[in-house]
Amino acid sequence: MGLDVEYINTDRFSDTEIVDLTADHVHAHSVDSTLTSSLGISYGVSERFTLSLRLPHVYRESVRSGAHAHDSSGVVTNTAVDLGDSSGLGDALALGKYRVMNGTDGLASLLFGVEMPTGQTDATHAGDKLEAEHQPGSGSWDWLLGLSIGTRTGSLALDANVLYVLATEGTQNTDLGDRFQHNLGLAYRIGGEVHDHGSTEHVHRAWDLVLELNGEWSDKKKVDGTTDRDSGGYQLLLSPGLRYAAGGGWSAHVSVGVPVVSDPGRGHTDTDYRITAGIATAF
Repeated sequence: MGLDVEYINTDRFSDTEIVDLTADHVHAHSVDSTLTSSLGISYGVSERFTLSLRLPHVYRESVRSGAHAHDSSGVVTNTAVDLGDSSGLGDALALGKYRVMNGTDGLASLLFGVEMPTGQTDATHAGDKLEAEHQPGSGSWDWLLGLSIGTRTGSLALDANVLYVLATEGTQNTDLGDRFQHNLGLAYRIGGEVHDHGSTEHVHRAWDLVLELNGEWSDKKKVDGTTDRDSGGYQLLLSPGLRYAAGGGWSAHVSVGVPVVSDPGRGHTDTDYRITAGIATAF
């Protein structure tokens, strides 16, 4: 079981940028940062099958959006509206991992699961409910399917995975869009004590330098069946990091991701940087 934290800082829109985008009929949004803290537990049901559960808490700082209005005389007004912060429990995730190969050539596992609509969907500002994408929860059942592979040679380990998230319609008749995630990680052990006991490797103390590429494509969202043409997009982060495995099953990790490709929809901001960190114990 463990606790993971993800902090995303964004290249926020200025009020002027929001007003200009709104005047161009773009549904513009800006969030200064997002902090997601997740409590997770994994259980080895068998030698091949592991079941994981994760419950996140989501905090979005300084949500702002554009407002487009016409008065009775036909005068158009575009403004940037400060909606405050959004905070609450997010959607719980249940993920299964079934190992289909485990040998000297490496390992491979199938991934499958579901994100359940357990998160808060009634966050408000000044009595008005925030839009679906600014709620801590989605209100939808989203289905996951993927594959992970890995291999190790001496002090070097290479891992990769892909995961497709099929989103369904949730709160406020909103489909937030499918997602496709792909990750490639290279780890180099720089020191520590690792002992082999038959076919099992026991890590007493070890440090790993890690370098990852983390990519995610997001489909455009739909509200009441209408597609938001300025949503969706793709980003690819380069994420160097460090892992430490201590005695007694304890471990910790930290990484900092910076975008090498950032192509969000016109209505959304770029990621400035991302920090992930966590601590876990096995028993």
